[in-house]
Parts: sequence; structure tokens; C-alpha cells
Amino acid sequence: MRFLILLTSLRLAAAPAILSPASTVESYLSALRVFDHRGMSQFWADDAVTETPGTSSEPHAIDRERMRAMRGFERGMHTKWSWTLTEVGTSDVTVRLVEANDLYDLLRSGECVQTVVYSIHDGKITRMVTRDIAYSGQPFQAAFAAFKAWLLTTSAASDEAIIRQGQIQFTPEAARHLLRWLRAWHDR
Repeated sequence: MRFLILLTSLRLAAAPAILSPASTVESYLSALRVFDHRGMSQFWADDAVTETPGTSSEPHAIDRERMRAMRGFERGMHTKWSWTLTEVGTSDVTVRLVEANDLYDLLRSGECVQTVVYSIHDGKITRMVTRDIAYSGQPFQAAFAAFKAWLLTTSAASDEAIIRQGQIQFTPEAARHLLRWLRAWHDR
């Protein structure tokens, strides 16, 4: 009997603790701050979905490879993240995220401020809904479109590290190549 109690106690002690919704989101964002894709992905439920206004009307599965590439791009653009938890419920956590980086600065868009709602179940993010996105400077979409149109008229258009099928890539390699073009755009 004593052995059974000891074995049960050891099993309970070894079971990983499930974080509160706020702690889950704080841990997830701490991994984002240091571009730790693996650290971030451990907090996604297997069937986690994301929604962003203006991109599609339906929630869609998190594109994990795109997220991995984006972390590398952000690192190359010297991205700085900060956040404030603005609302914490029993399963939803609303966050005000602020992102600053070379891309936004060189396009004169300033900081990107987003409101994101994270839905949590059993210590995992099941849904991420971006409610709004705003920039402190020039509207990013217009500035990025103008930069892209200009970039396609330069020798960068044939650099597959930057452009593939007419689209700017958001990868670590693209960030390394893109910075000089962003500086040229900014200084013209």
C-alpha cells in the first residue's frame, strides 16, 4: 500500500503544470520577444487557428513554417517587441502588442500597434484573433506597396533571396538582402 501511494505521488509531481491563460500568453510573448519559434510553438494547440482582419473571413490554421521564417525576418530587421495585457478572462487574454523595426522605420510607418485576443485551453493557444492594427507614421500598406513597386524596377527584382514570383519574401535571408534596399528607398 505504501508503494502505491508513493508511486501515485511521484506521478502527480511529474505531471507538467498547466499555466493560467495570462501566464501562457506571457510565456508565448516572451518567446516571441527573442524570436524563439520553438518556444512559441510549444504554446500552440495542434489545431490552433488565427484570424486577421482584411486577410480572410475564415479562421485558418497557423502556418508554422511561415511563422518560423517571419521570426528570422524580424531578427534581421532588428525588431523590438513590447506588450501589455489589457484584459484577462478565464480563457481569453487581450494584448496590446507594439512592434518596432527597421522595415517600419525605413518606410516611415513608425511603430506597429496591434490588439490581439488569445484564446487559451489547457495551457495552449487555440485561437489568435487580431482585432486591429495601426501604425504611428505613414500607413504601412501604402508605404510598402510603393516600396515594392520601386524595388521591382531595380536589380533586386532578380534577387530570389528577396523576390519570388513578384512577392517580397519574409525570410531571414531576405532581411539580410533587403536592408540595403530599404535604406536606399529611405534616403532617396
